[in-house]
Amino acid sequence: MGRPSTLAIRVTSDSRQARQDVDGAQRGISGSLGKLKAAGPALAAAAGAAIGAALISAVGEALDQGKIVGKLGAQLGATPAEAARYGKVAGQLYSKGITEDFQSAADAISATMRSGLAPPGATNKQLESIATKASDLASVFGQDVTGATRAAAQMIKTGLAKDSKQAFDILTRGFQTGANSADDLLDTFNEYGTQFRDMGLDGQTAMGLLSQGLKGGARDADLVADALKELNIRIKDKSAADALKTLGLNADDMALKFSTGGPAAAAALDQVLDKLRNVEDPAERSALAVQLLGTQAEDMSKALYALDPSTAVQSLGKVKGASDGLGKSLRDNAGAQITAFQRTAKQKLVEFIGAKVLPVLASMYRVWNSDIGPVIGKVGQLYGVYMLPILAAVRDGAGKLSRAVKDNEAKWRPLYNLLKNNVYPWVGKVGARLVGDLFNGLIKVVGGISTAVSWLATFVGWIKSAVSWIGKLKVPGWLSKLGGVVGFSADSPQARSADSYAAFAPAQRSVRASALRLVAQNAAAPMVVNVTIDGQQLQGRITRTVSSAMQYEGARYLAGGWA
Repeated sequence: MGRPSTLAIRVTSDSRQARQDVDGAQRGISGSLGKLKAAGPALAAAAGAAIGAALISAVGEALDQGKIVGKLGAQLGATPAEAARYGKVAGQLYSKGITEDFQSAADAISATMRSGLAPPGATNKQLESIATKASDLASVFGQDVTGATRAAAQMIKTGLAKDSKQAFDILTRGFQTGANSADDLLDTFNEYGTQFRDMGLDGQTAMGLLSQGLKGGARDADLVADALKELNIRIKDKSAADALKTLGLNADDMALKFSTGGPAAAAALDQVLDKLRNVEDPAERSALAVQLLGTQAEDMSKALYALDPSTAVQSLGKVKGASDGLGKSLRDNAGAQITAFQRTAKQKLVEFIGAKVLPVLASMYRVWNSDIGPVIGKVGQLYGVYMLPILAAVRDGAGKLSRAVKDNEAKWRPLYNLLKNNVYPWVGKVGARLVGDLFNGLIKVVGGISTAVSWLATFVGWIKSAVSWIGKLKVPGWLSKLGGVVGFSADSPQARSADSYAAFAPAQRSVRASALRLVAQNAAAPMVVNVTIDGQQLQGRITRTVSSAMQYEGARYLAGGWA
């Protein structure tokens, strides 16, 4: 049998069901758009309220951070520009989730700088890296960040670590291996750093010895370090000469090596401890230990024999990169990353407000206080001192004159008529010049008054112009844009735009409804759909096509033969 190439399928649909579906779709669309229109203002208001609350919070945060940065600058004796740079680094520490708040970040920067951990001319990246390691160590192991930076700095100063990274790697492994069981590890390195250096120990070996002693049962790290210190003193002053001779060592040679320091002293310390550990008789070993370390040997007891410089470093495990691993463990998780994202967005807004908005507002405040405010105050004083009494006098005089004329109209009328009918014509004939001079004098007086009034009007106009000028001060472009964001509320342009769209929505619904009705009308006649299908995909295509056509009970179909 040959391979069929195509298949023709004729489908006839009941138009009544289609028309009902079209009407239902129209009602659904109308209802959805209506709900959207009703919810639009509320959504806009909610968004505006959320944005406004975030902005207010950011302004408050910017003010608080400004105070913290100012205090940080004072602590470090920094210039305003330097303080701003440190504040920028503190913002990075906070936004990345390294510290719990901005204050803690500033404290980390302050401790880093004051301890001398940061190298001269340290970049922002270097400063951030050092402060991050100090903060991580402090937060993970419950330490004070100042103590952490002080201990790390002491390790660098005494040559136990080459830089801050190595110092924090060593401290991290010390905490992780139990060297801080008595919560004195940082203090121990601060106190005994110079002793470790005198014995030629590097930071890893010193930390390994402390860890060995504590694992061997020593009370705390301070006791282990103090025992090593006592051994160093007794060998140098040769008070332990007899014990060294018993161990087969030359006292003068040992004293020279311990006094020289460096690798020679480290090797000599290892040799002394190995010799003591290998004494078979416990009583003799204990007696020799007392001669070498004094009462510290009694306090250390058997923990003393756990000290072995040759294996101390290995006992710490992998030291390099330990501090980086600490930070990765803290922040390599979804919760920390989401927190960092949220803080970064907020901090950018805070920094923008602190750098751009607040300085402008502060400048405007200064101008108002120094220029505009005093002028307005003086104008008010002049008005109160000079204008009010004049206006009150004029008001009172006008009132008295008005009342006098009104109350004595009958008395004034004869005088008025006499002046009008008799005196005025006579004056015009006989005393024209005299009256003219009088009138000229009056004109000058009135002119003077007019000038004063004109000056006052000019002064008032100047005030109005000044007020107008203040009102027309150009707002910086960035502030206008910010206002556009902040003002997103039910009364904002965005909300009105949303209403305009909702008003336009009925027209859209009308167009859609018309299109759907047209489909329904055309569906009144039977519809014929010809589907061409590749023969190899015949079964699946037939199933999907017929299933689609049979959605409604009123559908009926006729299947033709092969085309």
